[in-house]
Amino acid sequence: MSAFRTHGRGHLNGPVVVLGAGGAARGAAAAFLAAGAPQVRLVNRTLAKAQAIAARLGSEVSAFGLEDAAAASAGANAIINASSAGLLGEAGAGFPFAAAPAGAVVMDMTYKPLLTPLLRDAQAAGLRTVDGLEMLIGQARPSFEAMFGRAPPAEVDVRALSLAALDAAA
Repeated sequence: MSAFRTHGRGHLNGPVVVLGAGGAARGAAAAFLAAGAPQVRLVNRTLAKAQAIAARLGSEVSAFGLEDAAAASAGANAIINASSAGLLGEAGAGFPFAAAPAGAVVMDMTYKPLLTPLLRDAQAAGLRTVDGLEMLIGQARPSFEAMFGRAPPAEVDVRALSLAALDAAA
């Protein structure tokens, strides 16, 4: 959610698509609902898994199979990849972005590689993108505060440090 705060709350005024049906997808769907998104559409290879999460989260959540991804993304303000396939850098190749409005934002929770096939395709479709490093940094700030009792130093460029660490690990 913190990643979307930096890109404007307008994305919470309409439907949000979440790709996946694991713990990250369930957490993302719940967070978007709590932040005021009127509808969350879960898209997963296994429809039954998405339906099980939708049933637990309420009537604002609907489930779609991967073959119905275009219908799910119609009119969506945000599309989030929370699928485990994203960890392999393969998720999203060929995702049907044509149905999403021009102002939609696409986020991939994966931070390595930073530019996933999903984000590359979204950029080619003219959509704004948010990489997974934004979410990781967004989670780190409150963790730092909880651990040290204060906000992280403002002069520290956490993104630059993170990118350097990711490059060093490559």
